[in-house]
Amino acid sequence: MGETKKRRQTKHRGNAAGMVEARGNTGARGGATGGSRTDSRGVRVPPMPSWNRAIVKALVPVLILAPFLFLTQKDTPTTGKIFFLILAFFLYIPMSYFIDRWAYQRYLKQRAS
Repeated sequence: MGETKKRRQTKHRGNAAGMVEARGNTGARGGATGGSRTDSRGVRVPPMPSWNRAIVKALVPVLILAPFLFLTQKDTPTTGKIFFLILAFFLYIPMSYFIDRWAYQRYLKQRAS
C-alpha cells in the first residue's frame, strides 16, 4: 500500500513583538494562473451577464418564496400558488439579467476612467 498524500503544513511565524502573522501562500494555487476575481486595483470583477446565470439566480427567490407561500396561503387554490410562482420566476429572470448587465457596464465604465 502506498502512503496517503499529506498536505504540506506551514508554520506560524511570529515576529519580534510576539504577533503571529498570517500564513504565507506556499502552494501553486492562486497566483497568475488561478484566475483571480479582482483586477489590478483590487476591485472585484463582476461576471459577464448571461441569461443562464439569470435563470439560476431567479430560482433562488422562487425557491425561498414557495414554502412561505404554501404555508401562509391556506385558502388559495394550489393552481393559483403555482401560477404565482411561475409568474414570479419569469419576472425575476430579466430583472436579474439587467442588474448583472448594469453592474458589469458600471465596472467597465469605472475601469476606463
